[in-house]
Amino acid sequence: MKETKKKIEGIVLDRWDAGYKSTVLVILTREQGVLHCFVKGAKRMQSAMFSAVQLLSYSQFMLFCGKQYHVDDASLYNTFFSSNRDMKTAALIQYFSELIIKTVPENVPSSEQLDLLLNTLYVLLNKKKDPLLIKTVFEIRLLSASGVRPNLIYCSRCGKYEDKMMYFNYLQNELFCSDCRKAQAAEHHLSGAAEEGYCPLSQGALTAFRYVTLSEPKKIFSFQVTKEVLMQLADCTEKFVVSFCDTRLYTLEYYKILCEMEQETDPNGRMTSENG
Repeated sequence: MKETKKKIEGIVLDRWDAGYKSTVLVILTREQGVLHCFVKGAKRMQSAMFSAVQLLSYSQFMLFCGKQYHVDDASLYNTFFSSNRDMKTAALIQYFSELIIKTVPENVPSSEQLDLLLNTLYVLLNKKKDPLLIKTVFEIRLLSASGVRPNLIYCSRCGKYEDKMMYFNYLQNELFCSDCRKAQAAEHHLSGAAEEGYCPLSQGALTAFRYVTLSEPKKIFSFQVTKEVLMQLADCTEKFVVSFCDTRLYTLEYYKILCEMEQETDPNGRMTSENG
């Protein structure tokens, strides 16, 4: 690789020590996707670029590009890190970061993914939207940006646009109306084929799914749904993401554990389960 220097902008998704003086940064960049970069002296408080290379710092980086990427300089635009953030929010941000790392390759322009993450973090930390809604929207748009836009326009067999209940197959990325789903079930029963990957979607859930998938980036969080619709949509999109990643998502598991613990705690902070 020819040795060059270039300026890029991005957000630090992860970092770890590499020896006594060096740190490895995992950065989602606008120009080149997810990059692993070395930076020397980042652990010293007196370092001029200390704040710009911290976790969840959105910064401009000067990269030295040789056999490896090295950060020569950095200046902070904004930071989304807070030491007093609640555990559930922190876990959700870790999940977003893991999804980005697993879905965005190196050396691919990733403005859409970067803008999505920045917008999502802003909305999440503003605390005016349900975190489950934010998680669901992020999953849908990230998959769409990765080239796996949900196929939701019409039934894949008969072309019907809307039904009282429709079914999304997250394994095949196909939508089916009730009649075609019943026909499929009968065919699978006769052939002995396994029935997997179907999520029911009410009219409200399908409308919300379509809206998030097809709306302008600035409007993706501008909608409201009932709790029942949100739960249905969230279950479907999470299964879609897990199927696409085809790997264990430890940050998702941790986030769900925290959600379960929260459900078992009453408003006064007392555990309501039998074991509490």
